[in-house]
Amino acid sequence: MVAVLAIFFGVFQIDVVASCGTSMGCVSEGVCRTVPGSIGFGCRACSSDADCFGLVELPPYNDLFPSHFAYGTVKVNGLNVPDGTRVYVSLCGSAFSSTTTITSGGESWYGINIPSNIRCTTQREGGEVGDPLTFTFCTAACCGSASTTWKNGGEQTNLSCSCTPSCPTNCGQDDGCGGTCPTGDLGAPSEVPTIVYPNGDISNPTSISGTSLNMQWNRVFSSKADYYAIWVWNSSNTRVKNIDWIQGGLATTSYTMDVSDLDRGDIYHWAVRSVNNTCSPITNSSWSTNGYFRFNAPPTFVGLVIKNTAGTVIAAEN
Repeated sequence: MVAVLAIFFGVFQIDVVASCGTSMGCVSEGVCRTVPGSIGFGCRACSSDADCFGLVELPPYNDLFPSHFAYGTVKVNGLNVPDGTRVYVSLCGSAFSSTTTITSGGESWYGINIPSNIRCTTQREGGEVGDPLTFTFCTAACCGSASTTWKNGGEQTNLSCSCTPSCPTNCGQDDGCGGTCPTGDLGAPSEVPTIVYPNGDISNPTSISGTSLNMQWNRVFSSKADYYAIWVWNSSNTRVKNIDWIQGGLATTSYTMDVSDLDRGDIYHWAVRSVNNTCSPITNSSWSTNGYFRFNAPPTFVGLVIKNTAGTVIAAEN
């Protein structure tokens, strides 16, 4: 009786016909070992060992399985890699083939066939039992690899690598390992500075003299604040001066501003706010309340009469 055994693995299929002995050239009962051309394995039914004389010797029967099927998960710091991450295969220390990852069941997977070698040819078509196999992948974070040996059938070989996240700031940026940094530094400061001087109101502005003005405010302690900014507006609500970065950080709570170019007699107001420049874009707290001030106008001589001790009128310009 002749029986047919179909062996299918990957993309190859071999029909094995059984009925005679296993000595000499037969692979097993009824199958001679030969290679028809260069397209893969071929077998010929035999009724006796004599039918196999003159045929090219092939590997033992178990080596006729068409491939070592390698598969496994691919992780960086225990997290999935992006779909399409390439996994490279080296066989006996030389580059052999590659594949890419997909996500299935919530995991990153790769899978690849490494066919068996045909010993009677000069080229290297694939692996033989015991040949070293190495699987390697790389991401922007790190590279990982794992090794095994070629064998018949399938084997799970998981790949992974580890990476130390880098978060010099906590702005929610990429941590360099496929994750994101915390967001503790992100956003506007919630604490608003309060002005100390000048702190007049619009109906009673602080009277100022001289060409410089020492502006003062109370410190804020917000973890998201880095420094302060000051703006000055005139009575038309037009900004006339701005200092967007007060040097010295949060501990600096005063700033002396040159005001020699401001109009005497006009009413001005100013405000201060805290600034977060750790993250991009730069964010600010709300403005403080306004502090109003005006400069004393120089005296004018209108109808002024000056006399000396003798009662004689003296010109004001003298």
